[in-house]
Amino acid sequence: MQKIMQKNFLISFTIIFFLSITSALALTPKDTNTLQIKKYSNFIDGDFDEIVRFDEIYMYDVDIKEDSKSTLKDVVDKVKTYTNKSNEIIVNIIGYSFKSSNALEKSKENALSVQAYLSEHGIDKNIMRIEYRGAKDPLHLSADHALSNRAIVTMYVTLAKDLDQDGVLREQDKCPDTQRGMKVGEDGCKIKTLIVLLPDKKTNSSILIATDKSSVAVTKPNQIVSVRSKDSAPSNPKEIDTNEIKNLFGEIIDATNTEQLSYILYFNKLELTEESKENFQNILSILSKMQSPYIQLIGHTDTVGNSNSNKTLGSQRTQSVANTIQSAEITYLKIDQDTYGESDLAIPTDDNMDEQFNRRVELFIH
Repeated sequence: MQKIMQKNFLISFTIIFFLSITSALALTPKDTNTLQIKKYSNFIDGDFDEIVRFDEIYMYDVDIKEDSKSTLKDVVDKVKTYTNKSNEIIVNIIGYSFKSSNALEKSKENALSVQAYLSEHGIDKNIMRIEYRGAKDPLHLSADHALSNRAIVTMYVTLAKDLDQDGVLREQDKCPDTQRGMKVGEDGCKIKTLIVLLPDKKTNSSILIATDKSSVAVTKPNQIVSVRSKDSAPSNPKEIDTNEIKNLFGEIIDATNTEQLSYILYFNKLELTEESKENFQNILSILSKMQSPYIQLIGHTDTVGNSNSNKTLGSQRTQSVANTIQSAEITYLKIDQDTYGESDLAIPTDDNMDEQFNRRVELFIH
């Protein structure tokens, strides 16, 4: 009895051992292409941001059927759309065949035919991976049916860290499709206004950028500030190099004169003084003879009243000057207006001091 049990145990062990070897052999890749695919077994593990599957490509012998070429056109268009945005793409092509003595070779030819089509239509061979499975996974109950002669294309996408190459990573980018080269804020969205302080002959030049939300002072040349809207806070000043300034403002800078003209117009409340009215007419005459000048206006006040009302008064004075220039039908590139209120006195005084020379608008022509 004991001998019979030992014999049965040996037979069972032999069968299990044989099945184990057979399974191991079945899993062993038969060629380098299958080995190549094996490296990408993490496809199913969700390591990719997107997996795009396409309709099956049917073959006649090893040629692509005409009605499947429209599917391949979709593959080409989709792959190009993703690669144009600098994403990492892998296009996996799996070839199948119907049951025959050379099914494996046939499935390889099917996969290579699809690869050749994609390559001819502009898809880089380096992003394509080939796999072929012979007569496995037949599409029809009959393993030798012609429908099993096919290929499957799947695109695996790892999205670019910076989708639109604007310097903002996609995790923080609220506007991932901004036009390339457009200046954006920290959230990746288009900036409405950019202000830069350029070097000039003055020492200690500065500008104050204020919105309804808050204000920030730019105190050094080549510092830039972005403003999204009057309801949002200006960004902190950031120093940029001369090349970036040229890229952002080159058109304006090239259109301006190398020699800057500067004038001062004095005010009583919102009216120009008599002398400044005469000077302004001379300025308008100069502007009318210039080709698209860039005009900068900065409003100032004395210390009578509070700082907020004086800031408003300075702005009203620059607007008055701008309105006069516009009504004179002067052709200009741009008019920039700013107000310092009582923060940049020409003649330092105590608070609540009436001073004519502080009630002014500085007018710069570039």
